[in-house]
Amino acid sequence: MTNTLHRYGDSKTLRNDFIVFAIPCRGYNDKDSVPKLREFLRMAVKYRPVNIGDGSKGGMYRPSTKLNPLAHWKRKTQPDVGEVVEKVSNPTTVAAVFDNKDSFHGMLLSGLVSGE
Repeated sequence: MTNTLHRYGDSKTLRNDFIVFAIPCRGYNDKDSVPKLREFLRMAVKYRPVNIGDGSKGGMYRPSTKLNPLAHWKRKTQPDVGEVVEKVSNPTTVAAVFDNKDSFHGMLLSGLVSGE
């Protein structure tokens, strides 16, 4: 498992995980940071991360309070990345995990170009 957002697999499948964090600093730049953290995640989504999330609410693959023995047949399997982005509601750590260098570099370069 990687240290971020609980990706599971053997060492070969996780070898090329690239993780990008955005962390506001309490008392320095955390005021009004929620819109910036959401924008960070929106930028990440454009480059097809394998997971995104925040330290308060978790990643794209979230547990449900409605789970029961029959839930596996009715549970939606596609994560709602928009929900993950919009649920960021307080200054927290957000992260995006990429499984290839091209997506990782694209995300980093888009942040440099946009000035984020």
